[in-house]
Amino acid sequence: MLTGHDILCISSVDWDFHWQIHHEIMSTLARHGNRVLFIENTGVRTPGVDDLARLRQPIRNWWRSTEGFRLERENPIL
Repeated sequence: MLTGHDILCISSVDWDFHWQIHHEIMSTLARHGNRVLFIENTGVRTPGVDDLARLRQPIRNWWRSTEGFRLERENPIL
């Protein structure tokens, strides 16, 4: 198992969306002593009025975080 590395995951979905395989892989890598930066979906087009409801949660997540980052959980000491 890979350990002691910095890993960047540019995701197609948000962390708080339905749990998928890349969430599981990144969580497993973090549990094994890697530092994981999970970048949520930033979108591929300019948002419109119809997107306001969908954008509410990502904006709320960003506002609650520290400068755009959120610590999901500490890595265990191995």
